[in-house]
Amino acid sequence: MVEKLLNSNLFDAAIMGEGEETCLELIQRWEKGEEHFFLNGALMRGKDNAVIDGGVRPFMKLKTLATPDFSGFDLTKYPRKLLPIEFARGCTAECAFCEETKYWVSYRIKT
Repeated sequence: MVEKLLNSNLFDAAIMGEGEETCLELIQRWEKGEEHFFLNGALMRGKDNAVIDGGVRPFMKLKTLATPDFSGFDLTKYPRKLLPIEFARGCTAECAFCEETKYWVSYRIKT
């Protein structure tokens, strides 16, 4: 499915799985002028529109993730004063209608 979207020329890349590291690395390499390269966790269009599959990037260690900084947001401009917080990734249930456990593979708690 993703490869079809890449071949449609609507997207230059698709990030698969956790995207924090992959997205940052992708942007940095594009800023340097790199065009066709292998990147773990990403699918991209290469030369002659061939899809470059970077494979799977290992899951991140949640304790290494920085706490989000919302100091630059003027919260008075928002109708509700709520900020997101992440305690874990994944799910402990295996509901028949849900793909969450297949996507995250395991339940990981952020300490």
